[in-house]
Amino acid sequence: PRFASLDVTAPTKPQGLVAIDMTTTEVTLQWDESSDDKGLSGYKVFVGTRNPFSLYQEYTFVISTSIKIPISNPEVTYVFAVVAVDNTENTSPYSNEVTITPTGEVVDETDTSATNDQTSTGALPHNIADSIELTVSNVSPKRATLSWKPPDEDANVEQYIVYRDGVEIVTQSDTEFKDKGLKPETTYTFSVVAIDDTGSFSYSSNEVNVTTIAQEEIIELGKPVNLRVTSS
Repeated sequence: PRFASLDVTAPTKPQGLVAIDMTTTEVTLQWDESSDDKGLSGYKVFVGTRNPFSLYQEYTFVISTSIKIPISNPEVTYVFAVVAVDNTENTSPYSNEVTITPTGEVVDETDTSATNDQTSTGALPHNIADSIELTVSNVSPKRATLSWKPPDEDANVEQYIVYRDGVEIVTQSDTEFKDKGLKPETTYTFSVVAIDDTGSFSYSSNEVNVTTIAQEEIIELGKPVNLRVTSS
């Protein structure tokens, strides 16, 4: 029988995101290189705004550890973050945030502990300082086990929302979930978001891509196998 070989380990979190060489029309972001046990593909760069508030949106994908971004409106406060992506598209936790104010001040928000009442996944800032590191194990044709560690001991997490392909499938307090609603030979993307006792959301976890195996690849030990005996 063949067994699935899965890469479920996310890259390390990008460290040291800073804004350099800023003008009224553009800013250059720079960060330290992440690592991954199976090979790093690159980085997703995210941009959000404050005043007015907007969620993070993916701006672009780069293979280097720096990028020059145009500033379309110097009167808006911009917020930037980066995630690392490996060769199977597992994603790391978000880097620290960097905020650029209309006055040209650059704020390195390594501790993103500010609060707001926006309750959509990916909304920032938030109460929970660390994102969740998600892993997947025990993948079969129709099942997979998701597990993760609480994001922050002081976050007072009450519940977790589990997403499959961007759609909420369960809300629970446990840090493990067995998804029994899968189909053989199908690829799924999972992520998790934490909710604290004030109703604030965490960063989304890293995304983990899982491909279930074919039904006929599973042979249960001790189970009789139909054999045909023919004479020659």
